[in-house]
Formats: sequence, structure tokens, C-alpha cells
Amino acid sequence: MSETRPLEEMYGVKFLAVLLALLIWLTVAVERPGEVTIPVPVNLEHLPRGLSMVSPPPGVVQVTVSGPRVLLVRPFLLGARCTLDLSTAGPGSVSLSTGDFRFDVDGELKIVRTIPQTLHLDFALVGSK
Repeated sequence: MSETRPLEEMYGVKFLAVLLALLIWLTVAVERPGEVTIPVPVNLEHLPRGLSMVSPPPGVVQVTVSGPRVLLVRPFLLGARCTLDLSTAGPGSVSLSTGDFRFDVDGELKIVRTIPQTLHLDFALVGSK
């Protein structure tokens, strides 16, 4: 009976060693950087009074995000958004580039590119066409 106990303990130690190796491998695999492209809805904020949008508002932009793979799932779960501040808009055409976009994504993620890179919006005074 005393001979079987060390054998059982040896299997327990081997199991723990394999489990620990698997956990270390998962940690390293998940932390590797990756890239994913996601559709992000565009929210327009602070449109000045007396101004209306003539062109159709943009629906979504395609955003390529890079960072640790474990975080690349979060934009889908949290509902990433792109916000455009229109407080400086006036009548006529306005072009907004990627630098004008504000993205609500995790700070550890990096925005690699957006498609389209520039949005062209047309505005008119209310009551005029």
C-alpha cells in the first residue's frame, strides 16, 4: 500500500505541472499583438443651432485596431463608437479627417487606420436650400 501512494502523488505533481504549463502558454498566446477591423457607428455631436445637414450623415466607419489579442474582443462587446464634434461647423462643405474623430476604445488599443480617412459633410442654414 505504501508503494502506490508515491505513484499517485507523482501523477498529481505531473498534472499540476501540465496545468501550469498550459496556463503559461495561454497567457503568452493571449498577450501577443493582433489586428482586427471593426465597423464603428458614427455619432454626430454639437451641431450648431440654425444649421442642418444636407448630405446624408455617415453611418459607420471601418476601423482597424491593434493591440493585445485579449483586448481585441472588447470593442465588439462594449460597442465602440466614433464621435464627431460639429461645434465649429458652418454653412457649406466641411471635411473631417481621422484626427477629428474621437474613438471610444480601450486605451491599450491603437487605431491603425480608418476607412474612409476623410468624411465630407454638407451643411446649410435652416430654412435655406
